[in-house]
Amino acid sequence: MVGDKPYCLNVMLQIPKAVLCCFAISSIIAAGSENVKIKIVEPPSSTHFQSFSNSAKKLSLRIDPAPLSGPDHFQKLNGECFKGKEKGYEYTVCPFQNVTQKEERSSWNSFHGVLGVWHEWIIENDTLIGMHFTVGERCGLSDRESKVMLNCSTRTKLHSMSEPSTCVYTIWMDTPLACLRGAMQVYHFLTDDQLKAWNTFDDEYIREEITFQGLTKQRKKILMEAGLLRPHTKPSEEKATTNDNALQPKAVSSDASCDKEKEKLQIELNMIQSKVNLLVKGYPAIATILGFVSSNETQAGNDHTPQTEYPTHEMNSTVPTSMNISTQAETTKLL
Repeated sequence: MVGDKPYCLNVMLQIPKAVLCCFAISSIIAAGSENVKIKIVEPPSSTHFQSFSNSAKKLSLRIDPAPLSGPDHFQKLNGECFKGKEKGYEYTVCPFQNVTQKEERSSWNSFHGVLGVWHEWIIENDTLIGMHFTVGERCGLSDRESKVMLNCSTRTKLHSMSEPSTCVYTIWMDTPLACLRGAMQVYHFLTDDQLKAWNTFDDEYIREEITFQGLTKQRKKILMEAGLLRPHTKPSEEKATTNDNALQPKAVSSDASCDKEKEKLQIELNMIQSKVNLLVKGYPAIATILGFVSSNETQAGNDHTPQTEYPTHEMNSTVPTSMNISTQAETTKLL
């Protein structure tokens, strides 16, 4: 019947769906009788990566800490470390050892380094008021350094950290050991001879026999003898690689060594002269621009010398006047 066709078609369309449903149910029942292992893959954790990058970096000191000095009761802090947090950074102060900083944010290049190694005391009005840590990690052309200022309090803790200038840090440390102000005066750490010299220079300053600058210089010398202040220390690896000595003239100890140095310099001068001659002959235009020869000399050379072809290199023909002047001066020295 025509009216039954839609109904028959609907039934026929439902048969595949029923078959698929039965197949799915049977698969689930079959799977229930077996242990099916499911592997769950967790997304990478940025926190884990950051902690790995920080812990993987091994900190090392560029110099050794200075010897212990100052009050005996303060030296009890040697071997202890105190932590404090400020603006996303964790600071660690280990008295008489070093100061470090660790960035807390999650980043592949988060900073974790040494802000200074124990060097000397900070003295003001003949009183020890803080600890100076120097030669930390490099910061451009300078080293990181830290000043740990002492403040009287009921317990030892860090309460304020700042960077008043680039790579120079100030950390305030509360401690009951700083409450004994009288015990922090420098006189307690001087020998009898040093104390006698100290008083002598004070008397000379009062009698206007020396200036305040002279008094300060003499006092600093005494404090360095007592170990409270120390001269600036360079890392041993920098001493080995510094080029400062290369700028100084070499000492000559005898006539024989003088002749040897003269011969060596003459060889170097001849090599430089040969290179200049090659430049003048091969690149007359460039030699003229650099000031090795004048334009008239170049023209005269071209009139009598056959032209030789050389590979050309593009360069800016506009040369600053200052460059010509300095190059001419250097050439005069060489020749």
